Amino acid sequence: MKKAFFIIAMAASMTFGAAAQNSDAFKPVVNLGYTYYNGLTIPRDGGSRYSIVDRTIHLSGSAIMIDADLWRVTRNISAGLHLGVMEAAYNRISTREDVVVPGLHYGIDMRLHLLPDARRFDLCFAGMLGSYWSKHATPLPEYGASIVLTYYPLAHLGVFAEAAWGQYFYAEHDPYGNITNVITYGTTMFKAGISYRFAAPAK
Repeated sequence: MKKAFFIIAMAASMTFGAAAQNSDAFKPVVNLGYTYYNGLTIPRDGGSRYSIVDRTIHLSGSAIMIDADLWRVTRNISAGLHLGVMEAAYNRISTREDVVVPGLHYGIDMRLHLLPDARRFDLCFAGMLGSYWSKHATPLPEYGASIVLTYYPLAHLGVFAEAAWGQYFYAEHDPYGNITNVITYGTTMFKAGISYRFAAPAK
């Protein structure tokens, strides 16, 4: 059984690798962007969850994210990874203080490229499956679907913008910009930044 699994895995790996190496159009891409997680709007002093009152606060979060679109699956589909870092916190009971720690987003991505042969633009639909983790918090499942537009004014350097919908966890920001030890989630995400496109792999 193990031998059969090993043979299947090797065959899949060779097929996958050959598709990536034989591509003229696909070029690996690394994006570095600022990510904004849009959360809930709630009143701080009671009332309906969706009320808009004088003391309403809008919860949100942000992270610095690296997306690497690394492998070609078919002519229009590619796969990659993402890793994001944000500030989070936990409460140390012995001293009653909030300790700031990193929060991590990580996972895998798939992209459907609508303009696989375009030189200046890349327009694609993307899907993400991953997790959010911070100290003393169980990894929380994240998923989403997005549309991404990238423009390359130079051969290798460009800018991108992304809008996404799904489930995204983050550490809550209070009205004064402080990080609290509350983890919440939002259903929309926006990202923008710079994109570096590598040369196409040699045949």
